[in-house]
Amino acid sequence: MNKTHFLQIAAACLALLAAAMRAPMAEASPAAAPARDYVTGCTGEYFNNMTLSGSPVLVRSDAAINFYWPEYTSPGVGVNTSQYSVRWTCSINVPTAGTYTFTMRADDGMNLLVDGTLLIWAWYDQGPSSYSNPIYLSAGWHTIRVEYYNNTLGGTAQVYSNLTGTTTYYTDAYPYSYTGGYLTNCTGEYFNNTTLSGSPVLIRTDGAINFYWAAGASPGSGVNSSYYSVRWTCSFYAPTSNGYTFSILTDDGMNVWVDGNFLIWAWRDQTPSAYSNSIYLGAGAHTIRVEYYNKTLGGTAQVSVR
Repeated sequence: MNKTHFLQIAAACLALLAAAMRAPMAEASPAAAPARDYVTGCTGEYFNNMTLSGSPVLVRSDAAINFYWPEYTSPGVGVNTSQYSVRWTCSINVPTAGTYTFTMRADDGMNLLVDGTLLIWAWYDQGPSSYSNPIYLSAGWHTIRVEYYNNTLGGTAQVYSNLTGTTTYYTDAYPYSYTGGYLTNCTGEYFNNTTLSGSPVLIRTDGAINFYWAAGASPGSGVNSSYYSVRWTCSFYAPTSNGYTFSILTDDGMNVWVDGNFLIWAWRDQTPSAYSNSIYLGAGAHTIRVEYYNKTLGGTAQVSVR
C-alpha cells in the first residue's frame, strides 16, 4: 500500500467517524407512553400521608395521570412506598362546548373536581376500580383537580376523558374507548385451567378486553374463580396504514399476536404489569389473538391499541 492510498483510507475513516458523532443517539423508549386521551399537562404534589396534609415532599410536572406503582414502589424521590397521597392540578383546553365524560381508575381512593365542582368521589380503600361521569363544559380552558391516595400494596391512578373525540361506551361498569382505546369486538373462550387446554367452559362476546376480577370472583358462568385462562380473538380495523402500539396490563400472564405474528410475551405469574410493542399495519381488517391466564388472587386483563 503506497502512502497516498493509506492517506485516502485514513481520510475516509475520519469522515465516517465524524458523521457517526454528529448522528443523534437513539433515545430509550419510555416505559409507558401516555395514551392520547389521558388527562395531560399536570402538576403533581406528593405527600407522605394519605390526607394531602402538610407540605408536599415532591412537586413535579407529570405528562399524564396514567400510573401503576407496584407494591413496595415509591412514586418518586422522597415519597413513601405506601400510605402516600397526590394532588394533581391540570389545565385542559376544551375545543367546543359540549358534554364530556371523565373516567378514572383508582387503587385506592380518588376524587375528581372540574373547576372546583366535585364530579367523581371514590375516596376509600379498594382494588383497581373504574368510575365515570359526564359534565357540560364551555369552550376554552378549565382546571381539573385530582386527589388520590394509596394505603397499601400497589397503587393505580389513571384519569382520562373523551376530549380528543373518542367515543366512550360502557359494559359491565368498565368504560372503554372504541377508537384509540381498549381492544374491542372480541370472542372470549374461557377454560378451567391455566393452559388453554381442552374445551372451553364458556364462549362469549366481550365488548372490550378491559377486566379486573377481584380475588374469589369468577370471570363468568361456569368459570373457576382461580386457575383459569382465556383466549380472545378480536377483529381490529386499522383506519390508515401506519404504526400501531398495543399495550397490555396483566395479572398474571398474557401473550398477544397480530395476524399470527407474535407481538408481546408476558406469560408468567406477576402482579399487574404493563407491556407495549408497536407494529406496522396496512389499512383494513386485522386479527388479534390474546391469550391470558390467572393463577390466584385477583385477575387483571386489559389490552389497548393506539
